[in-house]
Amino acid sequence: MDLILLEQELKAMELDNDIINNYISYASNLKNNNVPVIFELEHLRKLLHISREEFFGIYYSIKYQYHTIYIPKSKIKYETNKGITRQSKKYILPKVYYDNEVRHKFKRYNKVITDLTNNKSSYYRKLDLPSKKLKYIQRYILDNILYRVDVHNAAHGFVPGKSTISNARVHVGNEFVAKLDMRDFFPAITAQRVYGLFRSFGYNKSLSFTLTKVCTYNGSLPQGAPTSPYISNLICRKLDYRISTLCIKNNLNFSRYADDITISGGRKVKRVLPIIKDIIKNEGFRINDEKTKILHNSHKQKVTGVVVNQKVSIPKSFYRNLRQELYYMNKFGVSSHLLEKQTMFKSNTKAYYFGLVHYCYMVDPIKGEKLLQLLEKINWNS
Repeated sequence: MDLILLEQELKAMELDNDIINNYISYASNLKNNNVPVIFELEHLRKLLHISREEFFGIYYSIKYQYHTIYIPKSKIKYETNKGITRQSKKYILPKVYYDNEVRHKFKRYNKVITDLTNNKSSYYRKLDLPSKKLKYIQRYILDNILYRVDVHNAAHGFVPGKSTISNARVHVGNEFVAKLDMRDFFPAITAQRVYGLFRSFGYNKSLSFTLTKVCTYNGSLPQGAPTSPYISNLICRKLDYRISTLCIKNNLNFSRYADDITISGGRKVKRVLPIIKDIIKNEGFRINDEKTKILHNSHKQKVTGVVVNQKVSIPKSFYRNLRQELYYMNKFGVSSHLLEKQTMFKSNTKAYYFGLVHYCYMVDPIKGEKLLQLLEKINWNS
C-alpha cells in the first residue's frame, strides 16, 4: 500500500488530522515490519474476495469448521498374550469409528479414525483438519502475512527451501549428536501466544484477535491447519536464538525441525544439555524425556531420518525395503504387491513411490539412481 496515496484518500474523506496521522503511523509500522497493511475485519474480508455473508458465516462458526481424525503412528507398542511389550509396524487397532469420507486423503494408512476408545490415543496422531473455506483463509494468511516474516536460520521444518535433509546436514561428522523432543508441541502454543505474535507485527488489537481466532482451535494451534507450522517457527524465534547463542559459544551445532531439537559437536554436548532443557522449559515447552538421546559416532547417528555419521545417507533398512518393494512390483505387479501388503494405495500409488525415490535421490544420488531405474520399469496398470 502506497502511504502517499493512502494519505490523499484519507484527506479526501475530510477526516481530522489526528485520525489521518494515526492511520498513516499504523500503516507505516506494518510496512516497516514487511507485512501487508490491513486495518480491520472488513478490510481483511475484501482482500480475501469473499462475500460478507460467507466470511462471517465461517468466522462465527470456527469451532464447527474443523474435522478431527486420528491416524496410526508408524510404530506402536502393544501387549502380547505373554505380557511382553513389543514394537510393531503393523497397526493394532482398538475399537474405533472409521470415516470413509476422509479416508481417501490418507491412503498411506490402513484406516482413518474419527474417534478413539479404550484410552488408545497415544498410539495415534490427532489431526484437526479445517474446512475447505477456512483453509482458504488460513492459506491467505500464510502466504501474504506469515511468510513475509523471517524465522531463525536454525529452523528447518516447514520453511521454504529447507527440509529434513538440510536439517541433517548441519550435524554431519560429529562425535556426539544429542536429540530432544518437545512434547505436545502445537498444543503448547496457545491462542494468547499467537495473539502476541500478530500484535508484534504491528496489527491492532481487534485485527490481531481476528487473525488469532482464524488460526487457532480450542485455544491453541491445530495440527492440520496450514498456518500452524510456520506460526510455531515464528513463536520459537526466541527459543532458537537462545539455544543458538549457547551453542555458538561452545562451538556446537544446533538445528530444529518442528518439535525435534538436535545438538552436535564434541564432549561439550553433554555439558550444555541441562542448560538447553532449562531454556526449553523457560520458553513454555515441555520435554519428552523418553525421546532424549545422545548418540556417539561409534554407533549410527540418525537425524530426522537421515544418517549423518560421515555424510548424509539413507538408512540401510529403508533403502533395502524400498528396493525390495520396487522389485516385487516389477516381478508380481503393483496390484498383487499391494494386496499382499494389505495397503489401501490407489490413485496416488505411483506418486507415493516416486516421492520416496526422489527423496532417496536427494540424499544419495548413486543409490537414488539405482532405485529410479527399478521404478521406471514398473507397469503401474499391472
